[in-house]
Order: sequence, then C-alpha cells, then structure tokens
Amino acid sequence: MKKLFLSFSFVFLILLMASCTNRKSIAVPNLKLEDLAGNTMAADFEDEYVFVHFWATWCPPCRKEMPSIVAAANKLKGKDLRFLMISDEEPKTLERFLARGDYPMEFVHSTRNIKLYGVIYIPQTYLVKNGEVVASFETEQEWNSPEMIKLLESYMN
Repeated sequence: MKKLFLSFSFVFLILLMASCTNRKSIAVPNLKLEDLAGNTMAADFEDEYVFVHFWATWCPPCRKEMPSIVAAANKLKGKDLRFLMISDEEPKTLERFLARGDYPMEFVHSTRNIKLYGVIYIPQTYLVKNGEVVASFETEQEWNSPEMIKLLESYMN
C-alpha cells in the first residue's frame, strides 16, 4: 500500500511540475483580444509574421525588457513584422503605462486570463508566422542584440 501511495505521489509531482511551465506553443486562434478602445480583434495572423509578447505593467522583468523591444521594433520598422504586446490587465492600466513613453508596438488587452493560454510566467514571447508558432522564448531577452535582430529577420519573407 505504501509503494502504491509513493508511486501515485511521484506521478502527481511530475504532472504538477510539468503544468508549471509555459507552453512552447499556443493555439493562436484561441486568443481573445481587444484593442485598448474595447474593439474585438481577430487573432488568426494568417499571412502575417507577428512578435506576440505576453507581459504586464507590474512585472519587473517585463519593464526591464521593454527598452530592447522598443529598439528592435524601431530597427525593424517598415519590415514585415508586427509587434503585438498582450496583457490581461485593464486597458486603463495599459493606457497609463503607455502615456509615459513612446512605443512603436501595438498594445492589446486579452479578455481572458493569460494563464488560460498556457502562459504561466511572463515575459513570454512567441514568434508567429502565418498563424503558426515558429519560436518561443520563456524569459526576458535582449531583443535589439545583433543575434536577436538576425533571428527575427530570418523569419521574414
């Protein structure tokens, strides 16, 4: 009986640990998004290359990473890459944050808690090409580094 209990406990622990990590991929059409004015947005991203970034204004690593995303978006301006910043915070909170700077990215509100997409920890970024996730990043990055710019450009048409 004790062996059976230990076996079940071990399996439970493994499943629990596996559920506490971000997904390497997301079901892009399942994203429920609104612009900051409250208008529903389609999230199919067909025929698009999108930098999908989950973040929050209260998240220190997210705020630390923001200048490098701004720099990358400015470097790649006019190229075939859409920067989409997704937060499940209230639009008013996002608007207050945006009032403090000049951001070339598109900021949107998720109407669902981002954990329902499998995003447990932020920042979390997915590169989505033609509706499919082609790369994912679970921690903050230096998005404007030459290596990252080269990576981002490698998925462009």
